[in-house]
Amino acid sequence: MKIVVCNYRYFVSGGPERYMFSLMELLGKKGHDVLPFSVAYSLNQESAYSHYFVDPPGHPDQVYFREMNLSPYRKMKAAINAIYSINAKRKLEKMIYEQKPDIIQTLQIHTVLSYSLFDAAHKLGVPIICRLSNYQLMCPAEHFLRDYRVCEKCHKSLLYGIRYKCVQNSLPASAIRVFSLYFNRMKNTFSHVNRFIVPSYFLKQKMIEYGYPEERVVRVPTFVPVKNFTPSYDYNDYIVYVGRIAIEKGVHHLLRAFSKIKSNTKLVVIGRRDSPEAERVFQETQDCDYHNVEFMGYQSLEKIKEIVKRAMFTVCPAIWYENNPNSIYESFAMGKPVIGSNLGSIREQVVDGERGLLFEPGSTDDLAEKITKLIKNPAMVRRMGKSAREYVVTEHSPEVHYQILKQIYDDVFYAH
Repeated sequence: MKIVVCNYRYFVSGGPERYMFSLMELLGKKGHDVLPFSVAYSLNQESAYSHYFVDPPGHPDQVYFREMNLSPYRKMKAAINAIYSINAKRKLEKMIYEQKPDIIQTLQIHTVLSYSLFDAAHKLGVPIICRLSNYQLMCPAEHFLRDYRVCEKCHKSLLYGIRYKCVQNSLPASAIRVFSLYFNRMKNTFSHVNRFIVPSYFLKQKMIEYGYPEERVVRVPTFVPVKNFTPSYDYNDYIVYVGRIAIEKGVHHLLRAFSKIKSNTKLVVIGRRDSPEAERVFQETQDCDYHNVEFMGYQSLEKIKEIVKRAMFTVCPAIWYENNPNSIYESFAMGKPVIGSNLGSIREQVVDGERGLLFEPGSTDDLAEKITKLIKNPAMVRRMGKSAREYVVTEHSPEVHYQILKQIYDDVFYAH
């Protein structure tokens, strides 16, 4: 098949792009012709199809809106395009007309590309698969989090997103996201999507709760390139947190919980310390004892693998509906169990007592108790680590991911 993969960045800036390039490589190895469709940023990888890419709102070197110094006219134009981009729609129509793909697969397309791509594919009779890695079709802020607490008020009305300035604490940015969802719902843009792909049962259930047809929402397990991760069931005397140092990630709860533990075990924290969100975490925990905590800052993936491989276990203390964090699967792939919040999709990844332990979100006492339990039970750590590795190998391999995805492609292609 010839498949166009649409994403608003064609370079690695986070998890969605890592998935995109892994997916394109996987599909290519299976004999498919994969074409990218994106925004023309200077950081992009080279592509023979870049002439179809959409012009960015600002300079090609400027990826994030906070970096851009736009004139009032260009700000207005960027806002309109975020709601519904006629230019992106025409660019994709041109690509479809000339390249004649069999499937359009979208990843992150809101804001710069917009949901107008669904109309472009529908107009020219090409099936559309939309993969969601967050809650963008239900929550203007994408994460069901407000004032560092889980919030689903937008189930009643999207206008709460404007009232509470949920997007970047900005009234204009919040209004744009809300109007985008309102406009595309009224226009029935989302009805053109043949299948919504989600990585967790939790996100699937949320989609159904918010009115998306159950038969069009399919869970496709995230894949982990397990061959790139060597498991180890031995460990040194430390545990690890990997990710952004931020309140929503629950790092402040982890630091408070760890300060209560009477042990020589060390906590290794991997993530940038020089960000405003990290500063908020340190303000929240300035009374904590950090004597047994090592902050390692940003590390490459290879370095992270090396550190986690020698760890006892990892911790995912999020206070929001994390949607299948890759850090958990990667920990599993290295034979390490995870202590995670009993929240969102984490509970289906970890499964209490099988591949780690769950704790009550926000409870530092419960988290401290679970950390202590694993520290004192090396046999349990090894048993759960082996179970975690086996789970990833059997349920989240590239081959499993591809076979499910290929069946979806076949179903929508032959039914279209």
